[in-house]
Formats: sequence, C-alpha cells, structure tokens
Amino acid sequence: MAAIDDARALHSRSGQTGIREIVWVPKSVGTLACELAALKMARKVDRFRPSAKLKIEPWLVEVALQRLGQRQLTIEEQREVYAATRTPWKVNWPKWWVVRS
Repeated sequence: MAAIDDARALHSRSGQTGIREIVWVPKSVGTLACELAALKMARKVDRFRPSAKLKIEPWLVEVALQRLGQRQLTIEEQREVYAATRTPWKVNWPKWWVVRS
C-alpha cells in the first residue's frame, strides 16, 4: 500500500493525472492463493482438505478497517470479514465493531 501511495505522489509531481493504460495479464487458475501467501496477506487453511479456504491475515484486516475512516460496516459485512479472517481473535477491532464470533 505504501508503494501505491509513493507511485501516486510520483505521478502527481510529474504532472500526470489519471490512468493512462491498463494492461491485462492472464493468470492460470489457482495462483491467487500462492501470490497472497508470498505477500503474507492470506493463508490457505486446511489446505489438504476439499474444504480448504483462503483466510486473510489479521494485520491486513486491521489496515483495511483503518482505511475505512468514519465508515462503519453493517452487521452482515462484519460477519463476512470475521469469517474471512485467519485468526480473528488477534485483530484489534474498532470500538464500533459488534461481531465477535
């Protein structure tokens, strides 16, 4: 995320505005889990079972919630985030957060 902010600052100094080009690079199916794991953003839970799921790391959940600013998630959105978090008990949830299980 810091790299994105740095790139935005660089473009604003150079006078460029907006997106000039979008490059689509096809990926083979199933690489998202590997890429997120390499970035330490998510981890596959029960990876040898058919019920394996990709779960988001707690630090990333905290950063995403901080970026919301004053916006608060609905109860249903909170349930989705909680269920998608690898170790939700390690997250420093905001004071307005209701869902705890």
